[in-house]
Amino acid sequence: MGGMRVKTNKHIEAWAHFRENINEQFRFNARTNFKIFVTVFLIPGLIYKGILVDMKHNAEVNGLFEKYGFRNKFLFADYSHINPLKDQQQSAAAAVSASAATED
Repeated sequence: MGGMRVKTNKHIEAWAHFRENINEQFRFNARTNFKIFVTVFLIPGLIYKGILVDMKHNAEVNGLFEKYGFRNKFLFADYSHINPLKDQQQSAAAAVSASAATED
C-alpha cells in the first residue's frame, strides 16, 4: 500500500538473529562457566558477606554484644531490642493476667 519501504538497521537485525538462535550458538566452556560462577555465586556472596560484616560492626559499635549477646554466628537471633512497644506490651499483658487472677 503506497509503495513505502521499511528501513532496516543492520545492527538491530544482527542482534535479533543472534537472539533468535541463541540455543544453537551458546556453548558451555571455561569462559561461560566463569561468567556464570561470578554472576550467580561470587557477587551475591560478596554482598552477603558485606552485610554480615556491617551488622557485626554495628553491633560492636552500639554495644549489642554486651547487652543482648551474639547468639548466632551469622545473624542476630534476638530482635527484641528493635521493638519499641515491647515494654508496653509486657506491662499490658501483666495487667490483664493480674486482673484475671483477681477475678478468680
